[in-house]
Amino acid sequence: MMGLRIFYLTLCIKSYGRNVLMWHGVPPLNCHEGRERLLKNIRTISKCLGVRAGDNNKNSFARQSKPSKNKFDRNGSPHSITVFSAGAAKARSEGMQHKAKASPDSDNISSQKERVQIPLGPLHAKEWSKLKEESGRIHGFEDYMMAQMISTNSNINVAKSLLVFAAKEQSGISYKLLLKYLALCVRQNQAAEVCDVYNIMKNKFKAFDTGAYSLFIKGFSLTDRWRDSISMLETLKKTITPSPKNYGYCIQGAIYHKDDKLAWALYNEMLEADLTPCEDAIQSLFNADPALQDETFRNKLFGVFDYFRDHQIYPGEPLMQSIKSWFESIPNESWRGHLSTVSENGHCQVCKQQLESIHLMPEEYRTLKDVFLQSVIEGHDTFRKTTPQQPF
Repeated sequence: MMGLRIFYLTLCIKSYGRNVLMWHGVPPLNCHEGRERLLKNIRTISKCLGVRAGDNNKNSFARQSKPSKNKFDRNGSPHSITVFSAGAAKARSEGMQHKAKASPDSDNISSQKERVQIPLGPLHAKEWSKLKEESGRIHGFEDYMMAQMISTNSNINVAKSLLVFAAKEQSGISYKLLLKYLALCVRQNQAAEVCDVYNIMKNKFKAFDTGAYSLFIKGFSLTDRWRDSISMLETLKKTITPSPKNYGYCIQGAIYHKDDKLAWALYNEMLEADLTPCEDAIQSLFNADPALQDETFRNKLFGVFDYFRDHQIYPGEPLMQSIKSWFESIPNESWRGHLSTVSENGHCQVCKQQLESIHLMPEEYRTLKDVFLQSVIEGHDTFRKTTPQQPF
């Protein structure tokens, strides 16, 4: 009797969880009549479950007895797969591939939009209008084409003709489009075009964003208007901390125009701001005009080596070649640079000298430990008494 009762409870609970058959409990059964009623209910539930399993292949008992190998239906949607099931990721990817194959038209449309050929030469407004209609890009056509020209480094005259078309089509050129055209001009070192864009944007817009300032700093740095780069750098300082590249272009411009004092001032300003100088800026210091490289200048360059050592900076090959040439050009000194490797025991293969290890010496380790314990672990307020009334 107890076994039949447990079996009945098990079937009812499973049916409630799987097939939504309501069950509210079983009264205590102690008589022969109750036993017969229990057996009748069990037969009814078993028959019901058998019919449901036969009518619907998605029944939970049918899935448990015979799991389906095909986890997706014809539309690629998952049925019995959860996020954490074994092979769920693979099954989802297969379903997405099935959906992609089922709808190739949308992919063809998007690929056709992306396959817009950049003209080899400048076009007239009517030709640009025709190309715009054929591309299917009613909105954002000009920005898209200018971005493609930047990525392919297209002819600047083609970009100019696109600007003329945009001015007629939109009754003016947007800030975004001018910024992309400026990026193309800076990339191709079109100094005259950079100046023209600056004049246009200065008269049309009240302020620039950081991207425009960065492009103008780079575009003006090696031109006669390099002082404007310094002014824009000062403008950036009022709102944000300029990037190392912003400083680097200004340093290159100052060295190129033989203002070594300004270049070293900007370099020291970078170090105070905890910015790592870019290699192009440091390379310009080593490639400076020999007339600028007096003893003071050379001592500052030796300070750059100390900075490299303290921060474990290893220069790339272009900077390495500039450093090699600089050493060999020092007057009244006979330096010779060679490409070398380091042996396993830390010796140079050319000069056979023992190179400095990157590991701390015992004395250096003790000094570092004492500084860390005093400044971080112990601190200055460890033994200072506080009161509940003390404000936070």
